[in-house]
Amino acid sequence: ISYESKFRYRGDYFVHWAYDKKSIRVKSKKNNLYNNVNKFNFIAPKTNSQINNYASYKLANHLSLISPNVEFVNLHLNNKYYGVTYYIDQIDESFLRNRYLMPGDIYRGEIWGRTKVINSKNYLENNLFNSEKLWEKVSVNNHYSEDSIAPLSKLIQLIKKIRISGEGIEELEDMFDLEYMARFSLYES
Repeated sequence: ISYESKFRYRGDYFVHWAYDKKSIRVKSKKNNLYNNVNKFNFIAPKTNSQINNYASYKLANHLSLISPNVEFVNLHLNNKYYGVTYYIDQIDESFLRNRYLMPGDIYRGEIWGRTKVINSKNYLENNLFNSEKLWEKVSVNNHYSEDSIAPLSKLIQLIKKIRISGEGIEELEDMFDLEYMARFSLYES
């Protein structure tokens, strides 16, 4: 299959761009969709752990968890063979739309990326569930303004409250589908 599109190297740090074979983000025109999306990625596995990521996405799909489509592919760029990579959906609004989950927010947490948060003990924060500042919104629920992080803030505040006092568990349970979370817990194990 041939698609006219733009691409760029992807990733924030050296594991993505330091090697000869780089991972790529593709963006096609909105009227030229692939797998019903116009943004997707080709990951060039460089370590065994990245192949484990592929297997984990497959397991998540098997457990009916919300996860991106992923497939190994032989990639050609500009009519040159690039090698084996794996295709993976970009997590954005199209990801939700293709799974009939609109409207909805998607937040991406990043400990090692661009945002640095110093906690009250003057240490670099390394827990995503301690600060909203470690997250960015990558899909916008139209029930909130684009810059609102109210649902994420509520979740983080509840987690902190439970850690400190043990109170708020019922409120947290109301935020989640417990059967889904049980499958997710199995997946994590």
